[in-house]
Amino acid sequence: MSYELRVYSCIPGRLPALLKRFETATLEMWEKQASGPDSGPC
Repeated sequence: MSYELRVYSCIPGRLPALLKRFETATLEMWEKQASGPDSGPC
């Protein structure tokens, strides 16, 4: 099994907006799809 590690950088000053988007949009999508970091292997 192989894994992929991705590291992203954020534009200075934009981290609060990025975190807010993750809280609202991304987590909601994971809930709808029943996926996410705790869902196990693909």
